[in-house]
Amino acid sequence: MLDLTNNVLFTLLIGLLMIICCKKISNGLFDVFIVIISLALTSNSDWAIFGILMIYGYYAIKDRVKRIVYPSLYIAIPIFLLGLPFIKEESIFMSTSLGLLLNIPILFKYNGERGYSPKWVKYGYYIFYPAHLIILYLIRNFLYI
Repeated sequence: MLDLTNNVLFTLLIGLLMIICCKKISNGLFDVFIVIISLALTSNSDWAIFGILMIYGYYAIKDRVKRIVYPSLYIAIPIFLLGLPFIKEESIFMSTSLGLLLNIPILFKYNGERGYSPKWVKYGYYIFYPAHLIILYLIRNFLYI
C-alpha cells in the first residue's frame, strides 16, 4: 500500500507559508481561512493538525506569558485526552504530550537575545548533521548484511 504521510518539515513549510499569507493580508476572516487550509494540508503529516495549531498560536498571540503557556496547553491537553483510552498500550503517546509542557519554564528563561554562536559551531552543525546520517546509514547497512 502507498504511504502518503509527510514528515515534520512539510508541517513547518506549510506553517511558514501560513504565517507569510497571514502577514501579507491582515484580515481575521482570511486568517481563519488560511489556517483551515493549512490544517487540511497537514492532516496527514507527523504532527497532523497540532503542528499548525502550535505554529499559529506562537504567531498570533502577542502577550509574552500567553504566547508561552497557551499554545503548549492547547496542544498538550487534547493529545493527552486522546491518549487516555490507550493508556496501557500508548504510554509514549501520552508522555510526549506531557513533554510539551516542559518547554514552558525554558521559554520563560529566554531573554530575547541570541546566545553564544561562533562560526565554528554553525559550520560544525553543517558538517555534523549529514555526517551522522551517513554514519547511521552505514551502521544500518552493516547490521543488515
